[in-house]
Amino acid sequence: MSNFFSYFLIIAQLIISGSLFSISAVMSDNMETGSGLNQAAVSAAVAEALERQAHPTPTQQDSALEWCPNPELLQYIMLHGVSHNAAVKGLYATGNLSGDDALCWVAAQADDGELDETPRIPGYSPPNTGHHG
Repeated sequence: MSNFFSYFLIIAQLIISGSLFSISAVMSDNMETGSGLNQAAVSAAVAEALERQAHPTPTQQDSALEWCPNPELLQYIMLHGVSHNAAVKGLYATGNLSGDDALCWVAAQADDGELDETPRIPGYSPPNTGHHG
């Protein structure tokens, strides 16, 4: 169990530092085979994420101009009790690809007093919801 926790902390730190990869993919691939998380799986996922960052697809490049959270993932995260603003920040920080990854990111930011404040994300226009303060 301590190995699992160690890997989780490493993965969480990589997400926080901006490396975009899917925790859920690494975990599900390895849990199905019964191998759990291992260094090779984590290393492969990190290498793939760094490659995606180094060579963004045209969609990723265009998204720098206008960014919108994936509405299905946003709803999924909010169904877990996360505020809209925190969910948006989580999706942005983890590449807008996985609700589970964004939930992990939000959990890692639990002590951030600004987590529920309006996101300051390049190209993102928050919906006009009549914010109550």
